[in-house]
Amino acid sequence: MRRLIGTMLRGSLTLLVALALEVVPAAAQTNFPDRPLRIIVPVPPGGVGDQVARHVAQFLQGDLGQPVVVENRPGASLMLGTQFVARSAPDGHTLLLSTLSNIVLNGLLRTNQLVDAERELTLLAILMETPFVLVVNPRVPASNLTEFVAEARRTGRMTYSSSGVGTANHLPGEMLSLMTGVEFTHVAYGGGAPALTAVIAGDVTAVFDTVPTALPFLADGRLRAIGVSTRRRVSSLPDVPTIAEAGLPGFDSNTWIGIAAPIGIPPAVAERLRRGLNGVLAEGSLRTRFEPQGMLIQEPKTAEQTARFVADEREKWGRVIRERRISLD
Repeated sequence: MRRLIGTMLRGSLTLLVALALEVVPAAAQTNFPDRPLRIIVPVPPGGVGDQVARHVAQFLQGDLGQPVVVENRPGASLMLGTQFVARSAPDGHTLLLSTLSNIVLNGLLRTNQLVDAERELTLLAILMETPFVLVVNPRVPASNLTEFVAEARRTGRMTYSSSGVGTANHLPGEMLSLMTGVEFTHVAYGGGAPALTAVIAGDVTAVFDTVPTALPFLADGRLRAIGVSTRRRVSSLPDVPTIAEAGLPGFDSNTWIGIAAPIGIPPAVAERLRRGLNGVLAEGSLRTRFEPQGMLIQEPKTAEQTARFVADEREKWGRVIRERRISLD
């Protein structure tokens, strides 16, 4: 009998230890966050991405009850900051300001990269899309997409500039060539400012530029808008049609801004952060501040919807990159 009681006690003790081991991680997750958070921004201070990160940090600080610090780590085409977050502990306290380039494009364009975003990062939320507007020098005899494509087909000399091969404002031009069957000559510059200046000067025919940058030059007549690159129109350019509605159904190109975390983040922590980030979107101040600049604020998404969005982006741009034979290697 004593032997039976001893066996039962040992079994009960083993069960209690096993239950305790299961409860500890869950308890740790419910205590999140237990210290300040960081949002790593892989670009220098002052730009739109940096402004968005600081806006989000302020909201999350109130929502989570812990300080949220923004830390800029620019360099290596966004990869230095991205690598730092990917190598951080997956506990939800280190987050990344993410874009189309560092989550999707770099993996499609390079065989050797510092970070494999698909395997090392998980996108928690998409905050906004940054549309491009296709603009031309006013001397170009085209006021809409149909005339622009017809002129390119007739002359064979249409050029477009970008901030570099494989950048987010290069690929819309490649998509345009792919969908129209017309070859547009790409001219890469070392940044967005010289790419835009070249169009204003008449050295290059066109550029896909971000709406906030293009607006002053559209207002004073130094540029003419042909079409907006996203699925819906932009409130700051209400009379400019989307390229899709102007004659190329399905054309959809933009860069976007989101928040990511290292892969392996506990599901409960990821869901808590996602709830906070969706709260930023629902609260409305992002829309008030950034939509007048030409941004498109997103609706809150579930984890599954966010994963589907990234998969669709990878498929769409993978096709363009393969068929147009674009590489950074």
